[in-house]
Amino acid sequence: VKANAHTYPGMLYLYRNQSIFSDTALIGYAEDVLVSLPSQPTLPSAYVTPQWFDITKGSLALGRGFSETEAVDSFNPVALLSHETWQQHFNADPAILEKKVTFNGVSFRVIGVLKETYVEPELFQTGRETAVWLPWDYNPVEKDMRTDWGNEQDALMFVGKLNGQYSHTQAQEMLTPMVSEKWQSEVVGSAFFKGWSA
Repeated sequence: VKANAHTYPGMLYLYRNQSIFSDTALIGYAEDVLVSLPSQPTLPSAYVTPQWFDITKGSLALGRGFSETEAVDSFNPVALLSHETWQQHFNADPAILEKKVTFNGVSFRVIGVLKETYVEPELFQTGRETAVWLPWDYNPVEKDMRTDWGNEQDALMFVGKLNGQYSHTQAQEMLTPMVSEKWQSEVVGSAFFKGWSA
């Protein structure tokens, strides 16, 4: 079976154990209601690890980007806004860095606004533009799904920048068995996945 999807624990395993990429990031796409505004708009959101903006060259109009204080398992509730979101929903408020935005019952302190020139890679959907960026820890994947090796998530992605030592083909040849063997060892008792590979 072929599918363009990842398991949550499989992505974390790759993120924590690979040595082929010089920079790696995790991203999960969602749609979230901004309940801290009276209009409560539904916004395209993305949950990322700090390296995302290094890899995609995200520069800021205001504030700072994510740092190691927002690394996996840090649970630091901060947010970055797109330039358009800052203008459209906050009237380009120059004091935005003193404010909080609330999604899914969590208040996130705004720490930065991306420059208008930031070009987001179209990895999930063509034309999709993320309005708010939140730390990976707060992604909406349910707790039990975070340890389920048999549950595929098409809105989760692993992104890596090759370190120059390996070609794309070499990286694929090295990573495929690493990921596949780990995945198969985790689902070995499931008849449903018999004959599958990762």
